[in-house]
Amino acid sequence: NVAVRVRPLNQKELLQSPTKILQILSQNQIVFDPITQETKSGHTRQKNLTFNYDSVYTEHSTNKQIYDNSLEPLIQKLFEGFNLTVFAYGATSSGKTHTIQGCQNQDGIMHMSLQKIFQNLQLDSTLQLSFYEIYNEQINDLMHQQQNLQLRDDIGAVKIINLSSVPVSNYQQAIQLINKALQLRQTQATGENLNSSRSHSILQLVLTHQQKTSKFLLIDLAGSERLKRTQAEGQRLFEGCNINQSLLALGNCLSALCRSQTGYVPYRNSKLTRILKETLSGQSKVLMICAVSPSDVVYEDTLNSLTYAQRATFIKCQTKINIQAIQMTTNEMNQLINTLKEENLQLQSELDKLKQNDETFINSEELDILLEQLKDSAKNMYVSQAEKRYLEYTTPLDTQSIVKCGEFENQLFLKCQTIKQNLQKFQQKNKFFDLKISNCDTELKLNQQQSLSTLRGKICDFETQKRKKLETQVNMQKKLFGELKLIALVALGEQEIGNIISKFEHLETQRNDELTSSQLNETTQFTKEVNITQRPIRQQALQNWAQNSMRKVPGLQRKPIDKRPTDNYEKEINELNSQLQNLGYSKRSQIK
Repeated sequence: NVAVRVRPLNQKELLQSPTKILQILSQNQIVFDPITQETKSGHTRQKNLTFNYDSVYTEHSTNKQIYDNSLEPLIQKLFEGFNLTVFAYGATSSGKTHTIQGCQNQDGIMHMSLQKIFQNLQLDSTLQLSFYEIYNEQINDLMHQQQNLQLRDDIGAVKIINLSSVPVSNYQQAIQLINKALQLRQTQATGENLNSSRSHSILQLVLTHQQKTSKFLLIDLAGSERLKRTQAEGQRLFEGCNINQSLLALGNCLSALCRSQTGYVPYRNSKLTRILKETLSGQSKVLMICAVSPSDVVYEDTLNSLTYAQRATFIKCQTKINIQAIQMTTNEMNQLINTLKEENLQLQSELDKLKQNDETFINSEELDILLEQLKDSAKNMYVSQAEKRYLEYTTPLDTQSIVKCGEFENQLFLKCQTIKQNLQKFQQKNKFFDLKISNCDTELKLNQQQSLSTLRGKICDFETQKRKKLETQVNMQKKLFGELKLIALVALGEQEIGNIISKFEHLETQRNDELTSSQLNETTQFTKEVNITQRPIRQQALQNWAQNSMRKVPGLQRKPIDKRPTDNYEKEINELNSQLQNLGYSKRSQIK
């Protein structure tokens, strides 16, 4: 059964002038975001979505009405041997805890259920009470303040190891224990609720009545949260993430059950779904109370809750009565069967003797009694054999085997934990090595860039120094040439020094041209064509020029032109350069 309860607008919502997004059409039908005249034409949200449930309660409905219509018929099923689970689902501050626990002037469905159970409780019935919570994926016993209890898969159910169970005999005793446990439940103030439940609380009652055992679970789920709206930080953020994760796991289980009742269902994704495995798999009567707000401030939360609840309506449950197994061992049953067989043989023997003895008178009443005794013995023997087979079927494993299975399960659990821890360590190491490799790559690239920059700088410095050195040499040569030119002007005169410089440049150009093969060929051809008679004339002119130069340039010693071979004039030019350089240095020293 799925029931939806719409709560009234609270003070915080009224301050924001909200628009109501829920319209109840009947006791089973509700419309989300109905299309009205006030709705803007440009509205992009989904409109006019209709949902059908087993029951729909308005803002004016009370906890008493919800109990009378939806829960009280199911309480009687507990005494018939059926399991029962009631849980409240909804966003934070939607009215779940108010429905379960009530308030000062109004009892919750928990109080009404306990009153009904104790009213029907008989002298031969027993009731065991447990109260625990699931906080940050840890199971905490609220009765004896034990934390982080472990789960173990038992035959047909999931067992909480070391969970305390207190026998209760009256309503007042049960309420005192529950109120004491509720004081230990994790509650904190959030952006949406001043007293928000930060854990899933579970009240468990185990009823034994006329060889029938039934379990009653009353669950107040923590509210799903939108962390962006609540603006949770630190511990509240961590709690909200765990709450949403467990509720998501519950939704995934509901979706899997909707698709296929016999397919794979991910019960092991959270502690909550493992505990609810017996409930969701169809072994229990279920009542889901979905609490929602009609305000458009929580538009998305309300739509998600209604969709969540509608998903639960598609699940089909096939519950069965829980009958206690007959507390007899196999040896005791074998002994009883042998005794009944002996009695049957003895009665059959007596009957045969009576038939063979004609002298013995047997009236019809005694014969009928003997026949009835024989039938009863046969019936008892048949019943005993049936009970033996039933016991063998229901208890295929002895206590020792169960203990061994439990120990093996614990070993496997510890191995799994060790493997998970090792895997986490390896993952951390891989992350460390990846980070180290990344740092080395970055450092290598930086070093490479620095080396390239340094090498480029050195090359630039070398080229700069080379260029400066060449410029210095050129400047020195220019300066030296200028000084030589100035000395020559002073010593020889402007006209004669001009002729000397032009002839010097001509000889220098001629020397450079002779280095090429083409110029060499031209010079050779020209030498062949020159008349031998013209050579003395040229030599005489050159000798006159040299004598005049030697006469006008002090310190310049030259050999007569006619005594020098014509082909060796390049050597003489080099000597002339050397003497001019020496002469320049001497004149420069005299000037200084």
